[in-house]
Amino acid sequence: MDDRICKGDSISSKKLVEIYLKTVLNKKRPLNFEIYEKWDNIIQTKFKQHLKIKEIKDDVLILIADHPAWLQKANMSKKNILSKIKKEIPTTNIKSIHIICR
Repeated sequence: MDDRICKGDSISSKKLVEIYLKTVLNKKRPLNFEIYEKWDNIIQTKFKQHLKIKEIKDDVLILIADHPAWLQKANMSKKNILSKIKKEIPTTNIKSIHIICR
């Protein structure tokens, strides 16, 4: 099947959306997209309401803590959080965690 659109034949909007989703969105999906999907499974219950993902830059996961006390507690748990990330997402390239306070 040829997915090119520029053949001169008409194409249904459904087919156009399928092609778009298959080619464009799959290529633009961030490498560590799964971490956003699995965050609730990764993060410990005590941190769920206090730590949020800000962004991923290269191989660094940047988290935001909502209070300095939670920042300190999370800093002490970085190794555990990173270990859970690697367990849940073996293909991740995240190597470190940086936590900032809001």
